[in-house]
Order: sequence, then C-alpha cells, then structure tokens
Amino acid sequence: MAYFPQRFKKGLDITVGGLRIGRVNELMDKIIEGKDVKDAVFKIEKELLLRNKPNSWNVHDEQNLERVIEVDFAKYSISVAKYSGIDVDKVDVFTFYASVEQIENEVKPKRNE
Repeated sequence: MAYFPQRFKKGLDITVGGLRIGRVNELMDKIIEGKDVKDAVFKIEKELLLRNKPNSWNVHDEQNLERVIEVDFAKYSISVAKYSGIDVDKVDVFTFYASVEQIENEVKPKRNE
C-alpha cells in the first residue's frame, strides 16, 4: 500500500488481503531501507493466523497458512518472471510492480477496437 497507493488503495479494510499486503510492505521496508521489521511482521502474521486459523501446523500440508501465503506469492512471482523476463530473485520492488502493471496493460482488452 505504501509503495503503490494507486495499485493498493488506501483505507483498505483489515482483511486477510490487506494484512498480506501489509506484510509484504514490511518485508520490502527491510530490504529497501534496512529497517528492523521483525516485530511488525510478527504482529501481522499473528493477526493473519487469528483471522484464518490453520487446521494444521505441518508445512507439508497444503492447507497450512504459511505455506499458502508463501506458495501464492511464489506463483505470482513466477508468472511475472515468465511474462516479463525479470529475475525475481534480483529485482527491486518498484521494477517488480512496474512489470506487473506493464503485463496487465499488455493483456487487457483495448477499448474501441
């Protein structure tokens, strides 16, 4: 939300989606600004678990919340890399989301055609 206010509108309800976005923003603050985000990430992850309680703590279980979050983001990153050619292990957050916007603009249907 902080990095891409046009993509992630301000004033999001505190939902699982909003919490996930907040978690990613905190992790990006750590990477970009070198901030200590351990406590902030812990609080967000705790709230995620309270809102969407896992039925299993086994990370090999497909229903494990941590696995769902990490796997969903990995799938998203793989898709972005596939269509943009960027190396998601070396890209910065701005280039990543600029690539997402570019892909969306390329595949969205043109009006008046």
